[in-house]
Amino acid sequence: MAVSVYRGFLRCDAERVWKTVTSAEEYPQWRSDLARTEIAGEGMFVEYGKNGFPTFFAVKRSLPCACWELELKNKNMEGRWKGEFFRADGGTKVVFTEEVRVGKFFFRPFAKAYLKARQKKFFADLRRCLGC
Repeated sequence: MAVSVYRGFLRCDAERVWKTVTSAEEYPQWRSDLARTEIAGEGMFVEYGKNGFPTFFAVKRSLPCACWELELKNKNMEGRWKGEFFRADGGTKVVFTEEVRVGKFFFRPFAKAYLKARQKKFFADLRRCLGC
């Protein structure tokens, strides 16, 4: 299993950060890696990368302004993503943890680096969207 943890700080209130991260239908407006998203039912959505590749998500836990946990799956991997949100002086600390099992053995050596790059891009896009 590949695991990546990204920690960051945003000079925005936790409610604003929470709303942006948990509004999957608005991801294409601010995420540079996505072409579109689809809401697939209560607590479920699909992200489509710029190449049209789909990743399916299901919300498993939602504690407003504190924790958002998702299961994820596509043809190459499956696992969990967790976002934790902490109020801090002057803003919000976030911890994003992604744990995946890679199906194709030849992708396994690159999985952790891929997750780290993906999380770094997600945070940079989030910061740009929020302007903080």
